[in-house]
Amino acid sequence: MFRKNIPHKSWMIGVVVLVILGLALFVSVIRPGLAQEPQPGGEVGINEELVSPSIAPASFPIQGKLTDASGRPLNGNYSIQFSLYYGSAGGTALCSDTNTVVVTNGLFNAYIDNCSPQFNGQMLYLGIKVGTDPEMTPRQVIYPVPYALSLRPGAVISNPEASGHGLEVWSKAAGGLSGTALWVRNTSTSDGIALWAHAEGSDATIIASNNGSGALFKGFGNDGGEHEFIVNNDGSLWAKGDVSQSRENDGLVKAAADVNCDSTGSSITRSFNNVGGTITIANGSNEGECQIDFGFKISDRYWITNAVSSGGTRMATCSSVSDSVLYCYRSDMNGNPLGGVIMILVY
Repeated sequence: MFRKNIPHKSWMIGVVVLVILGLALFVSVIRPGLAQEPQPGGEVGINEELVSPSIAPASFPIQGKLTDASGRPLNGNYSIQFSLYYGSAGGTALCSDTNTVVVTNGLFNAYIDNCSPQFNGQMLYLGIKVGTDPEMTPRQVIYPVPYALSLRPGAVISNPEASGHGLEVWSKAAGGLSGTALWVRNTSTSDGIALWAHAEGSDATIIASNNGSGALFKGFGNDGGEHEFIVNNDGSLWAKGDVSQSRENDGLVKAAADVNCDSTGSSITRSFNNVGGTITIANGSNEGECQIDFGFKISDRYWITNAVSSGGTRMATCSSVSDSVLYCYRSDMNGNPLGGVIMILVY
């Protein structure tokens, strides 16, 4: 109850403040595990089409009773200003909203429409001013609805059940960065972590799924906004700097082949190709020589060659003879040709 004694007129106002903290603040639909029961029919699957909900109004209701100093209910239209503060007394109002309120038998309903950004989990006090009178004292503490406490700073949102999500965030907003369904930020300039993921089972800690054509991950550094790495939709990687690869679908190691190289009986023991095409081999013109076609352009790339031997020291070298073909030669330490196994890595 507020009571004021003002010359020629006095007011007494009782106010019930109902704040559903957080629901009016998000365009996304948020379903914390402990904040509500599942809707009839079960949960909405991650791949199911979500019916577009109406956005909750960015306002909260106030109900009150306005009487004179004798306790008699008042009737008529009154200008009432509602203000929010961090403190119970003094300070500057964080925001204010003035309404012309219809009072019937002392009862009225009103809405504060301009203060939703202030509801971020901090303690708030409501100040009320009727007409030209000074603001009433004391201010009223604004209490949250109990389940809304799960959205206060530092709160833990958990799901104790063996199935279901601890938290679901849905959004139909577009616009890239400005339309993210979930924005996590740590403003510490020392060693703060914005997002930490921890798991204790046999499944993945983080899963990224994109049913469109966009990338699975992008990483941005502090150099003006350019991405530093991209994990594409097909799993291929692009990274900036010394390990950057500009060609689409190329991994860091493009291909490798373990081959038996000679003028007769040349063969591929094992190989892989991360770019595309089939690796083939042909006999060379002389002992210890063979020709390997990797099936994609390697003439502008780097490769390393190693002669594999279980006894004695061997050497191997390969040179490019066309865009996709290497001509390889294997020998002993004296340069004498010697057929055998060569391993080649292409970057």
